[in-house]
Amino acid sequence: KLAYPLLASGFAVRTAVLTDLAASIASGPPEQGFHIDAAHEFAKVLRDRLDVSMVHSDVFCVSFAATCVSYFESVDRWRIDFGSRQVSSRNFVVAVKSTAAHHHSRVPLLQSTWMRDLPTTSAVVVMSDRREALDGGLITVDLGVNTNRGHCGKMLELLKHLIRQHPERPYYVVGDDDTLWNSTRLGEILVSYDPNDALYLGERYAYGHGKHFYDYLTTGSGIVLSWTALTRLGRCIKRQECQCPSDDSPDDMALGRWFRSLGVPAIHEAGFHQRRPGDYHEDALAVEGPAVSFHGVFQPRPSGEPDAQAVYERYLAPVAIREEL
Repeated sequence: KLAYPLLASGFAVRTAVLTDLAASIASGPPEQGFHIDAAHEFAKVLRDRLDVSMVHSDVFCVSFAATCVSYFESVDRWRIDFGSRQVSSRNFVVAVKSTAAHHHSRVPLLQSTWMRDLPTTSAVVVMSDRREALDGGLITVDLGVNTNRGHCGKMLELLKHLIRQHPERPYYVVGDDDTLWNSTRLGEILVSYDPNDALYLGERYAYGHGKHFYDYLTTGSGIVLSWTALTRLGRCIKRQECQCPSDDSPDDMALGRWFRSLGVPAIHEAGFHQRRPGDYHEDALAVEGPAVSFHGVFQPRPSGEPDAQAVYERYLAPVAIREEL
């Protein structure tokens, strides 16, 4: 086990440790690789390079107490309240990446959970590899491409479809068919962003080191694009400057490189989750506030962890529904 800090509560580190770490990195830079959890990876590099481990202290707090040197306050307190954007924040298109094999196993649960909660001003499009009429009048879109991994080719066609068939919406939400959403929370968050900006929002990961470093947003946890960002990317695709190395290249990493080349930053929101609730520390989930999404909900799970329906009911359903359960 590796102890690592809860960033929301803060932590302290001696100057000498940072000096030693800088010297260690200068003499042997880290290998190129993925950056997923900054706090965990910082604690790991201190342990592996310097044999330094974190010591717990109760003065770094989750909530206020007189003995605390630091404590956490909800980020919502510091959000700009653009009340006039309330309507546009709920006027989004949700694109679900799917495949014909999941039309009758996964999509029905999505229809009975978060799709049901969407405001009437929003639309859902299931992007797949076969056109099929499903219950509730939902008709899937055949994008003409599908792979077993990566899905860059499918993502490229998905984005082009959104530009052609659903133009000029303030926001476009893209996720997988094993991503569950809290549409109420999503709308609350989007109120604090300007839809006229080039917005590329989600859970931020990164890859590489030095000049080869770049941020990207994980598509499993879901991403949000503004129309401004989407059309800027569309022009790049049309110029053939934003192209997939192959159809099965990782779509989220490709998006990160493309948006970096366009000067559009990857903006991190803590409520987006690449994994299931049981894969996160309960304190970390608590300080984030209401979750926006969880991913991988249909994967085999350890005994005692909630199934997809229970994940929705416990973490993502509107408050009124949760109170009834």
